[in-house]
Amino acid sequence: MPILTFFENAYTLGKTAYYLFQSAEIILKMNKYVVMGFTLYGVWRVFKNFIYFPLKEVFLFLYQNTRPLSNLIYTYGEGKIIITGATRGLGPAYCESLIKAGFRDFLLIDYDYKDLQSLQTQLQEYQLKLIEIKKKQKQNIQTKNEKLLIELFGFNFNQEDNSEQIRELGAIINRQDNNDNKQKNISILINNNNKIMKTPFQQSGDKGINKLINNNIKSVTSILNLVLEQMIKQKSKCAIVNVSSATAAAEISSIEKFTINDYQVYQASLAYQCSLMNLLQSQYKEIDFLNDMPYTFDISDKNIKDLGMKVLPEAHVELVLKSLGKQQICNGTLRHRFWLYMMKNYNFPFQPALR
Repeated sequence: MPILTFFENAYTLGKTAYYLFQSAEIILKMNKYVVMGFTLYGVWRVFKNFIYFPLKEVFLFLYQNTRPLSNLIYTYGEGKIIITGATRGLGPAYCESLIKAGFRDFLLIDYDYKDLQSLQTQLQEYQLKLIEIKKKQKQNIQTKNEKLLIELFGFNFNQEDNSEQIRELGAIINRQDNNDNKQKNISILINNNNKIMKTPFQQSGDKGINKLINNNIKSVTSILNLVLEQMIKQKSKCAIVNVSSATAAAEISSIEKFTINDYQVYQASLAYQCSLMNLLQSQYKEIDFLNDMPYTFDISDKNIKDLGMKVLPEAHVELVLKSLGKQQICNGTLRHRFWLYMMKNYNFPFQPALR
């Protein structure tokens, strides 16, 4: 009986092979233009994946790299800069880059007021260094608008009910300028507030899940809603940047690529931020929305010095700011863009550096 089954299977396999060869023979006998079409399609796929898309990223990077940071002032005016999570992650790099671009009015928001005061001192020293450099480059330097105005606001992002904090923050944002009794415009909002937590999903519990949701979703949405309300009213151009992570927020549905065990809630919260930005962009086209998505998995580290592949936070942030108004998603440096492209399309391995 087993021998009979073997011969039956062999006969079926042979018959299938015969039909396959017949199909191949039919294809070969087809019109030469049809065969040529299949060939050209294959060549185009190879060209698109290995030449066109990589070269497109290179040229886009070179174009952005030639744009001066000072263009931001001409595009978005000399209004207020609001940065959440200012003392952590890419917050300090954003502060310094925007000062370098020419902005002088800042509202910095974070948990610890002492950390905010330390950052304020650091930024004032950085501003003095920039002035010294300008004096060396130009003898007759203009001192107009060189004074740095930094306002600090301690915000508990973990709080369940943040309505009182939002009201206090709203009063600061909507406060009139003492000089002309007019409400000052908001140039750019940088949402840099993110919290990472390693917990197996089934062991997270309500407390752990609520902590991440309050921090990464609820507080972020409340502040964004508050600032957006003011931005819609003003006539000048403005922008919103959301700092996320390409390896944490992208490809959420693909378990084999970027989903890291025990970080599912963190990844889902970042995916929410990115989706919200994309949906708002479709409605408020007069505002420039940008998702800053570096290769780095954990972008909440307090003393972040390297974003991976020896990319400095300052270099990454400058390229992101230069892409404002030109892109909706930016991965920063060419190294991050190339590696993310290879991971998404060719299943390159990804192993995040987690503490």
